[in-house]
Amino acid sequence: MDLQRNTLHQSSSRYLRQHAHHPVWWHEWTPEVLETAAAAEKLIFVSVGYSSCHWCHVMADTTFTDPQVAAELNTSFICIKVDREQRPDIDQYLMDFVIATTGSGGWPLHVILTPELKPFFSFSYAPAQSSESRRGLLEILTDAQGFYRRNAGRLSHFSVGWNHDSIAVESPDPMTSILSQFDPEHGGFGRGPKLPPYSTLLFLLFRQCYSPEEHAGHIITLTLDAMAQRGLHDHVHGGFFRYCSDRAWQIPHFEKPLIDQAMQLWVYSLAEQLFPERGYRTTALGILRCLEQEFRIGDCYGAALDADVHGVEGGGALWSAEQLASALPQHQRAAAHRVYSFVDPQLQIDRYHIVQHPGAQAHPLESTRAVVRQQLANSAARRPRPELDRTILADANCLTGIALATAARSLGMPQLLRRAVELFHALDRRLRQGQALYHSISHGIRSPQRFARDAAAFALLADTLYESSFDMKQHYTTALRVLDTFETGDSQWVESANADFFPLPAASFDQPYPSTMGLIDLVSARWHVRNQLHPAGEGFLPGLQQDFANIARIIGQGHFFTIYTTREISHITLPVNSMVLPGDAPQYCYEGVCHSGILSDTAS
Repeated sequence: MDLQRNTLHQSSSRYLRQHAHHPVWWHEWTPEVLETAAAAEKLIFVSVGYSSCHWCHVMADTTFTDPQVAAELNTSFICIKVDREQRPDIDQYLMDFVIATTGSGGWPLHVILTPELKPFFSFSYAPAQSSESRRGLLEILTDAQGFYRRNAGRLSHFSVGWNHDSIAVESPDPMTSILSQFDPEHGGFGRGPKLPPYSTLLFLLFRQCYSPEEHAGHIITLTLDAMAQRGLHDHVHGGFFRYCSDRAWQIPHFEKPLIDQAMQLWVYSLAEQLFPERGYRTTALGILRCLEQEFRIGDCYGAALDADVHGVEGGGALWSAEQLASALPQHQRAAAHRVYSFVDPQLQIDRYHIVQHPGAQAHPLESTRAVVRQQLANSAARRPRPELDRTILADANCLTGIALATAARSLGMPQLLRRAVELFHALDRRLRQGQALYHSISHGIRSPQRFARDAAAFALLADTLYESSFDMKQHYTTALRVLDTFETGDSQWVESANADFFPLPAASFDQPYPSTMGLIDLVSARWHVRNQLHPAGEGFLPGLQQDFANIARIIGQGHFFTIYTTREISHITLPVNSMVLPGDAPQYCYEGVCHSGILSDTAS
């Protein structure tokens, strides 16, 4: 196989094609490339990123276009580019290695492997040349090759654990960890950069249904208020950026992945049902607007919006003073400053990010905010917008469907349930073939990869829709069969079923997104309820680590209403912690006690 050229122009991945013009001889991860590297006894340089990653773009535009860097990489390495959104198995394995050996990780992710695929050296962003503040890639490559020459005989494969026994940790209570890490000033957890803690928030919301506590409610509302009012939120276009690089939620990295919109919609919809006085409905409606206007592709949704516009991070979200003056007529500027603050999050001259004014939380100002927002949106529509990665990802779309169904129930918008059903059928039609659910479609090409995470999210979406539409029964049964293909004979779960990579255990760490095992646990718990069996595992798992899986434990403890009905009923009046099941007569049960009739909307 001829590897002395860049072959990424052949890729279906938008992210990989963005590197097709590089002088580096990039290739996709394929058995042929790996076999050639092994035969040539050459080190393998693997670069992992994704289309909306700002620092991935910076490195692509600077480091990998440097002639010296290209010459060294082409001479000494076989170079492979990986799109983490299309190959989460490779990304997970390499990220696990990086975290195990360095304690932290991020993207772009770079790992150097031996010809036998043993990882031994890693780093993240690097310029071409070294400076006083940061080592350059040329120096890093020299160090890596020297380390390999000295230690080649002692290197081993990085092994991953396969213990999925899920032994419950009943003491300490998960709230112990949650309370100890809670940031009482800004919400969220920890004292560093903030990622939205979706799994923990969902666990707390479900927990609040059966065990309402003031301190748990404070954690939920302070965190949700901070995320909605500050820099993480796109106040003009709706939706949320991926994370903030500061403790106070003010300085975002401006990529907008679909999965974050799904998780935020899920969280804010449930929160609106439990805390209707706090205005979370408006935030949820903004996410819905963002999904329809910026992400929708037919009946599905694209993977992510770029952080950059024309190479400028936040180019679609930041405003100059001139742009603000042009967008807002003179008579509206005073009103704009009552509802919004215009901050300089990155200490750039004349680059302002829009956040909610600290004193503008009262509902009487909502109409003013809506008018100003529309003026800004009209002006922004005349500017270049971030590009959408049009890849259809199975897991992110399934989670979006679950969020839409949840919003239909919590916000009283039945049209969202119809949208969720349309989405499910589109995914079923385009990505499933028999008992195989494929991971993605990009440029009309369906990927050959299959992952347990996709199958678990697909099954949970089918299960969620089955509550509202009993004719989903066959689809639910099919989705369970798809998921079962990832269970091994010893009751373990594999993350992937791909011939070009070795099997990995299904991930179980629920931060910030639900893990594969967290999704499987919830599907399993709900299956047990549907079949009138007792779910396994009643004790809680560690807080801030397996909080999504702890939702299944709530079900296992009986803190869920099971509502049996002979007909499809509205969910709008039902508690958050409830399941609707087909039955021979109207009946509802809670904590093992059953009552005849229909559950009233005051039950909780």
